[in-house]
Amino acid sequence: MPADSPAILVALDDDAAPALRYAVDAAGRAGCAVHLLHVVVPGSSPTAHATGERLLRDAAVRAGELAPGAPRVSTELAHAGPVADVIVQRASRARQVVLQRRDGPGHGITERSTCAEVARRATCPVVLVPGPRHEEHEVVSAALAGLEVTPALPGVLP
Repeated sequence: MPADSPAILVALDDDAAPALRYAVDAAGRAGCAVHLLHVVVPGSSPTAHATGERLLRDAAVRAGELAPGAPRVSTELAHAGPVADVIVQRASRARQVVLQRRDGPGHGITERSTCAEVARRATCPVVLVPGPRHEEHEVVSAALAGLEVTPALPGVLP
C-alpha cells in the first residue's frame, strides 16, 4: 500500500464490482488511495497467478472508469494464506477494508468465513458490501453478532 496515507483496502476475488464501486467512492470522498489485493493461496492451480493478475488489472481499469483522475489505485497479488490472515495483516496499514459479501448457496457468512474472520480481527473499520441481489434490510448473520461492522449503504462516509 502507498506509504503517504492509509489507503482503502479492497480484497478481490471473482466479481467484486459492488465492493470496488463502494471503495472508489469512499476513497474519493476521503481523499485517499485504493489498494486492490488478491490472494493466491500456496498450492493453488498454476492458472491462479495469471487469473489473479488479470482480475487486479481489470479492477484497476474499472476503478479508473468509475472515478477518472482520482483516486490513486495500487494493486497487489499476494502468494500466502490463509486468505483472512493475509487481509488482516494488510489491514493493519489500511484506513478501511472493503469486502464483497457472498450470498447464495455455500456463500453465506459463517463463523469461519473470510468476511467474519476479517471483521473479527482487523484493526481498522471493515465494510461488507452486499452483492447485487442482496436485500438491503436483511438481518446480519449470527457470525457477525456483536461486531462493529460498517454498513455499506449509499451516502455512508468512510
